[in-house]
Amino acid sequence: MALGDGTAWDETTPSNATNLRDGDDHQRDLRIGTRIRLAKEHVTPAAASVGGEHTFITLQTQGAKPALAGAQTGGLYLKDVGAGVIELFYEDEAGNEIQVTSGSGTINNSGNAVQILNTQISAVNTGTTIFPFDDTIPQITEGDEYMTLAITPTSATNLLKIDIVFYGALSTNDILGLALFQDATAGALAAITNATGIVNTTFSTNFTHFMVSGTAVATTFRLRAGGSTAGTTTFNGASSARKLGGVAASSITITEYKV
Repeated sequence: MALGDGTAWDETTPSNATNLRDGDDHQRDLRIGTRIRLAKEHVTPAAASVGGEHTFITLQTQGAKPALAGAQTGGLYLKDVGAGVIELFYEDEAGNEIQVTSGSGTINNSGNAVQILNTQISAVNTGTTIFPFDDTIPQITEGDEYMTLAITPTSATNLLKIDIVFYGALSTNDILGLALFQDATAGALAAITNATGIVNTTFSTNFTHFMVSGTAVATTFRLRAGGSTAGTTTFNGASSARKLGGVAASSITITEYKV
């Protein structure tokens, strides 16, 4: 490793004590050393501003997702996923880790779940607002609101799957109506009914609604319910009281799928 061949990398030289006559050797050593290291994945520097372009990129394997800081808005890196298997990952501006490769190919993220949000409520609530059983789209003024869940979709073109579970009872032998609303939009996105059959007897009603998210900003989904005639709807119970000690619950679950 002679001075001037670029193989050594010593940031302590030249020093104030270095002989001036060795200055050309140190400059040549720095240039050659830089060229040797750049040549690993760059076009070799040459005359007329030629060189420096990437020929390919090599990455060092990370033990964990790197932490982005400052103006950094994304990072591409390798990570050991176990048993010495190295895969390519991308971290976006929100800190989400996205695996790009798997085995011998790339991952097609279409259809993958991007996020899952859930609200599960076991508390009792009651309402008396009628939910008409007719051939009109349910309105946001009909029935009473029992659950809400907000989501900020990552893309306006992704698909949302909204799962509803409603546990409750009616004080009359009536038809229970349930409807899903979005934000303050008057008309329901989806609705179903269920004939209760027995007064003040609990039952569970489930339904699912699929839709294109249509937005990448926060939006709130609302579940309203009520009987079609005068009476009391009990949410998570019967006769305005809790049943099953609080472990019976209603819920909204929203899953966003990448398209």
